Amino acid sequence: MGYHLTYGAVLASMGTTVAIVVGVTVLVGALLYLAMRQRSDAGRTGRVHLLWLLVPIVVSVGLLVAIPSSEAGSGWQITSGRTLKVKAWPGEAQAPLGALRAQFVPSSGPWRPTYRSDGYDSASGIQTGWFTLQNGRRALVFMSGRGPRLLVLQGKGLLLVIRSPHMDALYRAVRHAKPANGRLPGGVPAPSGWWMVALIGLAFVLAQLGLSRHYAPAMPERMATHWGLDGQPDGYMPKRWGLLLPTMVSLVLAVVAVAITAGGVPMGPGLVAPLLVQVALLPVFVWVYRTNAARGPNAGGKGRA
Repeated sequence: MGYHLTYGAVLASMGTTVAIVVGVTVLVGALLYLAMRQRSDAGRTGRVHLLWLLVPIVVSVGLLVAIPSSEAGSGWQITSGRTLKVKAWPGEAQAPLGALRAQFVPSSGPWRPTYRSDGYDSASGIQTGWFTLQNGRRALVFMSGRGPRLLVLQGKGLLLVIRSPHMDALYRAVRHAKPANGRLPGGVPAPSGWWMVALIGLAFVLAQLGLSRHYAPAMPERMATHWGLDGQPDGYMPKRWGLLLPTMVSLVLAVVAVAITAGGVPMGPGLVAPLLVQVALLPVFVWVYRTNAARGPNAGGKGRA
């Protein structure tokens, strides 16, 4: 007996996420298109435009495939050994039925999840992962759909909040189970989302590397890297380091994001913050390249390094 999310159900719940991903794709694609159009030779224009337009498209498609794939299969299952196993991505927990206490509570009461610390939350009612409840307690949550009741399961070191089809049968199974001996295992976050963060970071690293290689022939030997209040460059660095810096910054952000996520720290800061920084830095570095290209490959520079 049990219930699990399907890939189709997760994908259908991602309306807002799909809109955000498509919006970011259009923005990044437009910026790359404009940058490449000004720098491409006439004979290579079509190929270069197509290549750089494909980069954000591939990243977006990867996100739309990866997110539902990681979430699909979340749910709960009662095994033949009378053990309840709950997978609420990215968290997992299991406990003997006899070691749990079950009760139904109102969805709008103090047991309602209010803050997602690590997991997935959609406008359609699918919530999985670690949440802080309205009463201040931290719980592993699996909710599919909407309804007036929540099933709260409590044990030693474990708090579960469930709303899904067949939860009445789960309630009866817990209430009728014989008490089990032994210590109840607690839920432990499963760092299953690190690989998705790594793929996103890799895409940005490759994008920065491609930009540096594309603009390299037009860069002066000393690249301007800082501008004063009057709009004139007053800081420079050697061409080699000026071309390498954007890729290194992107690589560091990707490594930090993967380390945070793999370490079990909440997925939100591990994914969203570095992703937003990467998106913001991409047009900044394009502007730096274009500004230096306008100075010409023979331009010099005096000022701080």
